[in-house]
Amino acid sequence: MNLLRQGAELLEQVRDSFSTETITYQRGALTESVQATPGKTKFEYDDGNGVNVAAQVIDFLITKTYLVDTFTKPQAGDRIVFGTKTYEVVPVAGEYFRDSDSYNLTWRIHTKEI
Repeated sequence: MNLLRQGAELLEQVRDSFSTETITYQRGALTESVQATPGKTKFEYDDGNGVNVAAQVIDFLITKTYLVDTFTKPQAGDRIVFGTKTYEVVPVAGEYFRDSDSYNLTWRIHTKEI
């Protein structure tokens, strides 16, 4: 294993141990309580009339292995319950999630509060 991958894995363990909250990930009747780090992604898009619109979505960084056994990959309609709020998985630039590191250890899942 290379040194950069070992460093990425160590950082993921530290994030997971010290910078996470318990959330509930839902798809239909399936639920799973996992650790996640809430965050934000800001982006701009053209509204089709030549106006750039600034927006942001709430993201959750989740260790990939927490979800792959039950849910495989995040998809439209999935929900995350965090505290008293519920968020629905939404696309940003056509993607519902993206890898958050070079070694595919963590997903950054894009959501909006519903």
